[in-house]
Amino acid sequence: MVIGVRLLGYVRTSDDDRDGGGQEFAIYQWASRNGHQVLEVFRDIGVSGITPLDARPGWGALMSRLSDADGIIVESLDRISRDPEQLRKVIDEFRGMGKVIMSVREDWATLLFRNNDPVSQLLLNVVSWFIEQERKAASERTREKLAKLKAEGKRLGRPPKWNNGIKQQLVQLVERGLTLKEACRIIGVNYGTALRYLSNDPDYLKARYKARLGRLMGMREIDETSLTTETLKTNSVEDLN
Repeated sequence: MVIGVRLLGYVRTSDDDRDGGGQEFAIYQWASRNGHQVLEVFRDIGVSGITPLDARPGWGALMSRLSDADGIIVESLDRISRDPEQLRKVIDEFRGMGKVIMSVREDWATLLFRNNDPVSQLLLNVVSWFIEQERKAASERTREKLAKLKAEGKRLGRPPKWNNGIKQQLVQLVERGLTLKEACRIIGVNYGTALRYLSNDPDYLKARYKARLGRLMGMREIDETSLTTETLKTNSVEDLN
């Protein structure tokens, strides 16, 4: 394994509700354990894994500073891209520049940067295949979730005007564990509109916090007396990890 290199961290989340703190913590922890230095961490929050890299502000900022580092560090390779072809292009580009990509979850990723090595090329093909399979599986899970909720009578279609009924539907879906973006898609509400109305709404904040605590603790019921507005605003699932 490569020891003592200078790295730039990259964090990407597809959900605006998550700030990537868990990924950043994992990056710093892994780098410290392996004797590497993280110079800076760049973020793209609320960005899909298939979004072109040149459309990501965080990635653009990272690339502009890459000359100061030996490479980059991510929590997993799919943080760079869920598009196998796009990921291959990034790996080839980094190999051509003499830079490395390290991954917290995939320790073997450095093997991809051994130029003119048949094993390196084989690994790259395998990685691309696995990423493509995961992308397909994630899409299928989303379709199944939407189909199930639609079958339960949830409205899909043209965005309705904002009202208290819409708010309550969104709050209920978020409390059940969906992200706000997923809930908006199911009901047919514009995500930006919902975010504008709900960002400081106590009912929404409470529902989001309860859902996150439920996932974290395996609990179905949360003591509502402990959910103050200040607590709801200041806590996130990464904060509790």
